[in-house]
Amino acid sequence: MACPRHADHDAGVNVHVSTEAAEHIRGRGGRLFLWSTPVGRAFVRDHLAFAPPAEPVEFACRSRRGVDVCVAQDVGAREVLVRTPRRPLRGLRVHVDGKRWGWRGGAAGSG
Repeated sequence: MACPRHADHDAGVNVHVSTEAAEHIRGRGGRLFLWSTPVGRAFVRDHLAFAPPAEPVEFACRSRRGVDVCVAQDVGAREVLVRTPRRPLRGLRVHVDGKRWGWRGGAAGSG
């Protein structure tokens, strides 16, 4: 499965996907996309979806456990961990460079 508008290389991104998370992603098309959009001058909004965004974004994709995890290149991620939460037993929990996706802080990545 190729990711749209991406360079098909890992750009140094280390991706880990749990078996349960892979099953969850597979059931929704087999691809997970992570990207951010600016909010004002100091913050970003993290996005997670099973389809690519409408706006053009360059992704670096890695295949793990039969699914593709595509991370926007401008995120600058070194490590991505995808798993399912223990409670409730649905959805995904994503960490990028040790910080929970959606709670990473300012646009400079200062947390």
